[in-house]
Amino acid sequence: MNKAVKKALPEYWLNDGIHPTYAGHELMSNEWLKVAKELV
Repeated sequence: MNKAVKKALPEYWLNDGIHPTYAGHELMSNEWLKVAKELV
């Protein structure tokens, strides 16, 4: 998220500072997949 807020406003990623928007969910799922692929 720290890198992401340099590309777009925090409100783009998180509705209220805690709950992610669709873009925030996509960002987190892409990162999760990247890490999971390295473990398999």
